[in-house]
Amino acid sequence: MINYLVDSEARADLAAIAQKNVVAHVTNTYTLDLGNDPIKIFEVTSSDANAKAIVFSNVNAALGLIQVVVHLICTTACAITHPAGATFAAGAPTFVTGESYDLAYISWDGGTTYEAFNARGKGV
Repeated sequence: MINYLVDSEARADLAAIAQKNVVAHVTNTYTLDLGNDPIKIFEVTSSDANAKAIVFSNVNAALGLIQVVVHLICTTACAITHPAGATFAAGAPTFVTGESYDLAYISWDGGTTYEAFNARGKGV
């Protein structure tokens, strides 16, 4: 076992990265505030059959590399519009009621485009 010495500031940064932010939709939009951070984790839950959009706010383009994970829980039918610039290499996933999914969005250009992946869930 290797022990790493981590100062308190770095430890606080790591704790903030690991924290999952639960976000409810407002007018059928999940606005995910990146807070100018390079890595964020969110959880959203479908609450009705209306289509929902995922939108990122406070994206710091100067960071270059941005990584976002969205844990999507489909308690009802899930129809999701992904963030602007997001492209799934295997095509955007479809979602099944009663299942959960981990969607990963990775940007190498400060949030202009995102490589998107269905990291866990049906169809993986």
